[in-house]
Amino acid sequence: MLLPSTLITFALGISLLKTSTASPSQSVQKWDANACAVVVCGPAQNGLPGRDGRDGKEGPKGEKGSQGLQGLKGSQGPPGKMGPAGLVGGKGSPGEKGTKGDIGAKGGTRAFSSAEKGAKGDRGKWWLQGNSGLQGPKGQIGSPGLKGDKGSVGEKGTKGDSGLSEINLLKRQVSTLEGQLRALQSSFSKYKQVIMFPNGRIVGEKIFMTSGYEGNFDSLKQRCSQAGGQLASPRNAAENAAIQQIVVLYNKSVFLGINDIQTEGRFKYLNGENIVYSNWQTGEPNNDKGIEDCVEVHSSGKWNDKSCGEKRLIVCEF
Repeated sequence: MLLPSTLITFALGISLLKTSTASPSQSVQKWDANACAVVVCGPAQNGLPGRDGRDGKEGPKGEKGSQGLQGLKGSQGPPGKMGPAGLVGGKGSPGEKGTKGDIGAKGGTRAFSSAEKGAKGDRGKWWLQGNSGLQGPKGQIGSPGLKGDKGSVGEKGTKGDSGLSEINLLKRQVSTLEGQLRALQSSFSKYKQVIMFPNGRIVGEKIFMTSGYEGNFDSLKQRCSQAGGQLASPRNAAENAAIQQIVVLYNKSVFLGINDIQTEGRFKYLNGENIVYSNWQTGEPNNDKGIEDCVEVHSSGKWNDKSCGEKRLIVCEF
């Protein structure tokens, strides 16, 4: 227990050695070395500092407190290291075929000035190919290239005929004479056959002849064919008049090489061509009784359709 104004030190069996004053505000009493020292501060203004509690025993551990509230989200950390490269992309589909370029000058390589370079495309991501830049404008046509090397010599051609040499001229003359000879032989053969038919008529290049034979259409056609001709088939008024003269001379009607056997009402020559000339009698052809398919010529020169089975005078043309 502290007394109001003095410090009392008790020591059992030990005497007081010395009393000293540290300062006007503090009184310190000391004992000998074998005694326990007790310092009691009186009413001095400031005493000596006390010892910290490091020498004290650690108190019991408190219970775990409840989890506190979640703190605010921290700021974004620095970027991480670059990741490994991605797999190579598949091959793209081929682009459309470009337009054909201009043809170079003949005989050499054609030079072209390079077109201006298009603008550089944006750089894509490191694992993707960037977009292609825009195509630059077409460059101007360059000057003609150097003359090309001379080509190799071609194979030797076959020897051509010489110009209008004397031999070629003779060959042509012989060829012309041979053609004329063939024409004469053909004409001679024709006239030789016509000898069988007296009392004929000539109109232009045609000869109309009769032998006086009478028969139906088919037999007359066959006789004329065997003689190298055919039944008379007038194609104009002059030829029809020559046939008329023979009819008057023999006073017998003749069959022409004209009929409508194939198609009723459509008269044709023996070669199947449609007729180009006619001289029908008034009211003819009328196909009387439905059996008149052949054509006869009267002394008047007029035509009439008649049954092909009737017999008429033969007149052939050569």
